[in-house]
Amino acid sequence: MKRYGYDTSSKKCKSFIYGGCGGNDNNFETLAECRETCKDNSSEDESIPDACLLPSEVGPCKGKQNRFYFDQKANTCMPFVFGGCGGNGNNFVTEAKCLETCTKPSAPEENEDICSLPIKAGPCKAMLKRFAYDENKKKCVEFSYGGCQGNKNNFESMKDCTFKCEQRQPKPEPEAKCSKPIETGPCNAKIKRFAYDTKKEKCVEFYYGGCKGNENNFETMEDCTWTCEQRQAKPEPEKGPCSQPIKVGPCNAMMKRFAYDNKKGKCVEFYYGGCKGNQNNFQSMEDCTWTCEQRLARPYALQNECSQPIEAGPCNAKIKRYAYDNDKEKCVEFYYGGCKGNENNFETMEDCTFKCEERQPKPEPEEVKCSQPIEAGPCNAKIKRFAYDNKKGKCVEFYYGGCKGNENNFETMEDCTWTCEQRLPTPDPEQVKCSQPIEAGPCNARIIRFAYDNRRGKCVEFTYGGCKGNENNFETMEDCTWTCEQRKPDPEPEQDLCSQPITAGPCMAAIPRYGYDSRRGKCVKFLYGGCRGNDNRFLTRSECEQTCMGGATDPEVEGGEGRLCLATKHDWVILLKAASTGNLTFEVSRSPCGQLPDNHNDRCSQPIRTGPCRAAFRR
Repeated sequence: MKRYGYDTSSKKCKSFIYGGCGGNDNNFETLAECRETCKDNSSEDESIPDACLLPSEVGPCKGKQNRFYFDQKANTCMPFVFGGCGGNGNNFVTEAKCLETCTKPSAPEENEDICSLPIKAGPCKAMLKRFAYDENKKKCVEFSYGGCQGNKNNFESMKDCTFKCEQRQPKPEPEAKCSKPIETGPCNAKIKRFAYDTKKEKCVEFYYGGCKGNENNFETMEDCTWTCEQRQAKPEPEKGPCSQPIKVGPCNAMMKRFAYDNKKGKCVEFYYGGCKGNQNNFQSMEDCTWTCEQRLARPYALQNECSQPIEAGPCNAKIKRYAYDNDKEKCVEFYYGGCKGNENNFETMEDCTFKCEERQPKPEPEEVKCSQPIEAGPCNAKIKRFAYDNKKGKCVEFYYGGCKGNENNFETMEDCTWTCEQRLPTPDPEQVKCSQPIEAGPCNARIIRFAYDNRRGKCVEFTYGGCKGNENNFETMEDCTWTCEQRKPDPEPEQDLCSQPITAGPCMAAIPRYGYDSRRGKCVKFLYGGCRGNDNRFLTRSECEQTCMGGATDPEVEGGEGRLCLATKHDWVILLKAASTGNLTFEVSRSPCGQLPDNHNDRCSQPIRTGPCRAAFRR
């Protein structure tokens, strides 16, 4: 039976289990009754909700849900398994929420400066990222808060800490701090630190003993440079948190965080796994922006990194790295020995390219970069990239293998468009439209449309399926003629395409087409491979006959010998003689068909003759 009693040692009311008989009067049914009777005015309890004083309760259900409750004895939050129903208010989904609800930092003395309080993690075991003012360093620093107790020198963001403490502290002149000698101090620790060397007029690394010393002592090169070299070049961020890679870490939490992306030059959102990672990890976009974007200037790395020679170093490891080759004016792969060497050493081709190649003077894009073929490269990665397609006259998406390839390779469509499309002469869109092949499309509608036939040099009618197809598709003959014929040069004489041999091409498709067989004097069906070939290729037999035969007349025969007029284009006539033996011979005449002798028999009245040859033509 749950009851409440006043504990004289802790001077507050606590719950206990009453056996049901005996006992004494220090036994109350409710916490409120106990507090009212015994004058429990604990300042700690006033700041802690009643729910936090309750014991953990699994509840009557049989579920297994991981929860946290506040343990008054341990003064921290502890895990327990909740059944899923019932229970009480001392039940939290996360440890952080439990600590936030049930623990409060101790209040400072009246008029006490919170920025002068020592940094206290507190006795609890949470690892909450917080910021506090360090009196020794005279600046705000990050620390891990345990989640309970501690003090008011505890801020959720660097911005809050800086606003509250740093802006109100009298800051020493940089010269005063930076002009002090470098002092390791009398202790024996070996802590890597940085200090301003007045002789070298730059910040250098040194090892701090761990005690005493002076203010010319900085945790990072950036802090030293920022403080002491303000009149020199801006600090290099390569060793600071803002230039570190974005690391999720090996754990599986999904914690929304923010980090500085060096390639994009701005802070971005990412999900932190919850462990390991690095310092490029901020709880808010404001912290990231304030720390990285406003304080760090992009370094001009060419003098320091990209212009250095490629050095493998004296060690014997074989670590694949990338460096900028000043002779070739591009990043190349090399094997790093594992020690020494120099800063012209990058873990990925992308890092090298970003640091070095993109800052070199670029050649004219239309002559070099944009005119190169699209190359995925020999590696097997699938990295989404963009390149300029010279055939299509525009930038397209492709998948980059991750190595080699060429310069026609952009990370964004915007980069590709800006580099190639806006600087390259664009073709006349009408010319592009009219030069496309006539396409009915895959659908089954039968819509009369008009298109420009490049082989015939004029607009023709065709039947459109109703979907897909291309831009060479006009609703009226007038639109087609005005758009295409008035802008096109005269087509090549049709005699040229009809005299070309019928060619299937090297590809393996089997597309039914028709071509003019000049030896046989008629249009025949053949299977087109799908690529190359020539212009002697038509979609239909009638189109072939209209183009190459000009509407052939009926055959003419006389006695045992007949003549068939096969073409009348350009006033030339090809006469096909049918000898009585069945053999075929050709005769070319300048005379048109209409001038041929009129003494002929009807073709259909002639007997069927196979002739003496052994060919097997399907008839």
